[in-house]
Amino acid sequence: MYFVGNEVDGFEPIGGTTNVANGVAFNFGHLFSASLCNGGPGPGFLSPWVYHYLTAGLKGLLEQLPGTLPISPDKYCKMYNELSEIKTDEKMQEFIMKDETLTMLEDIGFRGNPARVNLDEKNSILQSMFIKAKIEPVLSTLTEIRNGLGACYGMLQVLEDHVERFYPLFCSSDMFRWTHENFSTAVTAIFSEHGSSKKRLEVVVYKCFIDMVEDVFMNDESPISSGSLMKFITGSERMTQLRRPAYVSISFKHDCLPSCKCFPTISTCAFTITIPIHINDDASMLRSFVVGLDKDVGFGRC
Repeated sequence: MYFVGNEVDGFEPIGGTTNVANGVAFNFGHLFSASLCNGGPGPGFLSPWVYHYLTAGLKGLLEQLPGTLPISPDKYCKMYNELSEIKTDEKMQEFIMKDETLTMLEDIGFRGNPARVNLDEKNSILQSMFIKAKIEPVLSTLTEIRNGLGACYGMLQVLEDHVERFYPLFCSSDMFRWTHENFSTAVTAIFSEHGSSKKRLEVVVYKCFIDMVEDVFMNDESPISSGSLMKFITGSERMTQLRRPAYVSISFKHDCLPSCKCFPTISTCAFTITIPIHINDDASMLRSFVVGLDKDVGFGRC
């Protein structure tokens, strides 16, 4: 394991010197740069503060500290979040004079008189706490990742000049989140001959599918999440950085036996969905996808 975190707050490198000594941290930076310079994706998982340190350095990071830190066992996390919310000198003094805060001030090297601390010193204390809690344990790792970024095609300079533009490629971003609108515009149906009885059946099935997709995206109580549905159809819960499908084609399977209970079949490589025409009402359409996702039947014949 080289990074720890979660998909909401992003991931940050683990501490220690092993990954610095063996070159792994440097290689991560080199890999990020090489991938982008050759038309590949960026990492897309870093915590925002990690990205801002890599691209703007310590000074740039401290100018835009996060308002709160993710809840963690770290002893500074709770105090950092509490201090961030303080708005008055009175509350500031109450916070500073706590035993645990006085210990923290000693840890970060504070040399002032705690009894005289006011809001003017709030930001400098937050900065010191952040350095102590987040940067100091992984400083050597971050430095080597940054060196790796700069060793490939001058990528670090490009990132420094365009910090916000490259942010979605390094951190989790809504830019690559599937929405009902961008999925709907990608869907196209392959119908049978106009006016045929087959097409009339297909239109009914297609409408059921479209209604189900809309409900999944718009209804928080849907038994299927939009992410899991998109992963089933496209292979990924989010649009990839390289491209999103230009279209997702819907075709229809005829000639099933009356007793047939087959499911839709999906190709995540070709972005195609084939739906049997006996799945022709809203309830059965939703059920076929719910069962497929829950039982992992492979969306083939069960």
